[in-house]
Amino acid sequence: MLRGQATVFLSCSEKFKERVALPIRQALRDRGVFGVIVSEEPLLPRTSGDPDSKVESYLDASDAFVALCTPDDVLQDGTAQSRQNIIDEHQRARQKPHLRERIQVFKEPSVRLPSNINPTYDRLDVNDVSPVTELILRQLDSWGVLAAEARPALAVTVEQPNVVSELTGGLGLGDHEEAERRVYELLAKQDRPAQVAAVARLRQFLRESDDNEHILLAASVLEAVNRLGRVS
Repeated sequence: MLRGQATVFLSCSEKFKERVALPIRQALRDRGVFGVIVSEEPLLPRTSGDPDSKVESYLDASDAFVALCTPDDVLQDGTAQSRQNIIDEHQRARQKPHLRERIQVFKEPSVRLPSNINPTYDRLDVNDVSPVTELILRQLDSWGVLAAEARPALAVTVEQPNVVSELTGGLGLGDHEEAERRVYELLAKQDRPAQVAAVARLRQFLRESDDNEHILLAASVLEAVNRLGRVS
């Protein structure tokens, strides 16, 4: 904790700092959470001036760790990888007992993560980081990190009579990336009961429908749910 606030270490690259990390930091601060971008912060007291010591001191002071895995270096096969500092800081966080179970990874779809990073991650859209703050806040709340005034208000669960058409309408067969994007929006904008209800409605549709094309589309969306691994 720093400045009397819950503190989140935001691991990011300099390349995407302005576009991704700074807006997330500001949104967190607007909600009473201190987001740390090490390159933007002064040395903490009794910390030597070398970069490694600075990183260690802020990791020690943080309540949670968030890796923002952006496409910093594009490889020949079209995939991308994040800057090494993000990978290194993730490894350091895993070695801290107070952070080991409080790590959240956001990954842009083209980024290839090293095998030693937990495969569970949330999707990162570098052109729209607005959903990230709410996902961070919800996770912090589930970990018991947030003060009462910083807790996210629960979204209102509404009836979803058209959830199947909303998730499958206009979706092409085999368009797995678009299916995943729609599922991600559902996860980011709805509360847990609404998410579960939407998935249940999709499964009901699969059982009851006799429209083969729509069945395949609904199955594609459910596969996207399974890939993201966030709703049971």
